[in-house]
Amino acid sequence: MTVEEIKAADIAKLRANPTKKYRLINVWATWCAPCKQEFPDLVGISRSSTCATSSS
Repeated sequence: MTVEEIKAADIAKLRANPTKKYRLINVWATWCAPCKQEFPDLVGISRSSTCATSSS
């Protein structure tokens, strides 16, 4: 899994989704307890899928 910081300007490009493939965009913070709690599930999703995990 790749975790990348995203800039506000990149959000429009991600939302446009020219490839029409499914995307999971998760916004979280290290200080957010529920965010940290869900992280292992996101790692599991990443490992069980064949999708790319890059935001570029």
